[in-house]
Amino acid sequence: MISLEAQTALTSDEIIVQADHFFGPDGLGLEVSNRQHRQITFSGGGGSVVVSAARTAPDNPTTVTVVAREWEAAARRFLSTLPGPRSAGWLDRLRRFFG
Repeated sequence: MISLEAQTALTSDEIIVQADHFFGPDGLGLEVSNRQHRQITFSGGGGSVVVSAARTAPDNPTTVTVVAREWEAAARRFLSTLPGPRSAGWLDRLRRFFG
């Protein structure tokens, strides 16, 4: 079993959709066994994958947690497909500089 975490610029809803495409019937073929607002659970192949997403504030990146049993390599691959967090734009950096 493995538990991985990453941050991304995607919203929680976008992450759940991405996870469904990656792990679900149209992707790796796992069955969706539970779906909630910010979490989706897949089962099949003798294991399971739980993907959850949380954002603490609108301007913060979303934290993605993937817990996988028997699907560890796929969990790593999924996280590698997500874009990283957005960096602050030049105007935000300038404001902080003169802060």
